[in-house]
Amino acid sequence: MDQFKFNPLTRHLERVDNTIETPFTAGAQVGGHRIVTLDSQGNVIHADHTTPGHAGKICGLTLTSAGIGDRVVVCSYGLLENSSWLWDPKREESLTMMGVMR
Repeated sequence: MDQFKFNPLTRHLERVDNTIETPFTAGAQVGGHRIVTLDSQGNVIHADHTTPGHAGKICGLTLTSAGIGDRVVVCSYGLLENSSWLWDPKREESLTMMGVMR
């Protein structure tokens, strides 16, 4: 299976030979391939552009979905590809609601 990391500096997902995937506990229902941050207990929740406290506190991108209290793996650096994504690599992407990038 390919391994990937999200690069927060370039905001791109990059394929890597070695990756560090960090497991967290979901503090709320979280979707797969969503941008997440940590709540006050250190649990993963969706990052949201309407929440000022999430600015500059992005944890990474979930690899799977998870229910409250379930384990979820987050990529915080590197390249990640998904055939359903239609992003233009020459254009900046923006965080919207519920951890979705547009």
